[in-house]
Formats: sequence, structure tokens, C-alpha cells
Amino acid sequence: MLSRLALAVCASILWFVVAPQAQGSQTGCSPEELKNLLRPSDPVYAEAIGLAGTLQNHGFTIQCVLPSKLAQFLPRQMGAALFRTAMGDFETLFRPKEQNFEDVFISEERDVNLPSWSSYHYIFRDPQGRIVRDSWGRETFFVRHHNILFVISQKNAIAPLTEAVQQDER
Repeated sequence: MLSRLALAVCASILWFVVAPQAQGSQTGCSPEELKNLLRPSDPVYAEAIGLAGTLQNHGFTIQCVLPSKLAQFLPRQMGAALFRTAMGDFETLFRPKEQNFEDVFISEERDVNLPSWSSYHYIFRDPQGRIVRDSWGRETFFVRHHNILFVISQKNAIAPLTEAVQQDER
């Protein structure tokens, strides 16, 4: 008889291999994206798939998990993944399990003279106050959870995401 862990791994693999092809146009992912899902060779594949399972267990409908353009955004980051869900998209930046993002300080400035899609300026600083990265864009929300930094565009996704990952560790 298969152990619970082996069964969970098999179910996850089946979901990520078969479901995208079966769902096709029913998802929020384009056919091009479905051909470019996060691959097992990606450094954060295991973490992203584990997170997808956690979120599914808490009612999230994961449409696809894709490579992220934020893969090398911050120092000591292992990589990143883009999650497309029924609730909206969000990015996840990952550090090794024993690290977190508490040393990254994020400030926001807004220029009301710019269009809304580019009016927010986010500055990422290290503990010494040095700028390690900055970014312009839409209003964005950041949630830290252990070794994951969530980058969220939809304000209504913050509470469900936070609740899902916090409940999973209980």
C-alpha cells in the first residue's frame, strides 16, 4: 500500500502534468503558457509545487504555475514562480528554507502625476539602508511568510493567502 506521502506526490505530479492539458482553454492560462509551465529543473519547483498543494487544500483554484521574471530580483533568492489562480495572479519569491525575507525593507512612494499603471515606486533596502532594488508599477502588496515573499496585485487575495499558509503550519 502506498504511503500518504507517496500518494500525495503522485497526485501532485498527475495534477501538474495532466490537468493543464485537460483544462486547456478553461483556465486563465494561455495555450502558450501551458507549454511553458514551471519545470522540475527549476530551482524552486519543489517549493512552488508544495505551495500550490497547500493553497489547493485551502480552496484556491490553481490554474497554472509558471516561471517568474522575478527569479533573481533580490539577494540570496533561489528563484520565483508566477501563480495564476481563479482569484488572480501573484508572484512568489523563494529563499532557502532556513532563510527569510525579514532583512528586506520595502518602502512605497506614489507619484500622482503618473498613470495608475506606473505611479507606484517600490524601494527594497537591506538592513544597512542600502537600496538593493527598486521598481515602478501598479499598487502592489508584499506578504512575508518564512522563506517566501508574496508579491500580490489584488488586495482581496492578501487575507486568503496569508490564512492558507498560516493554517498549514498548525
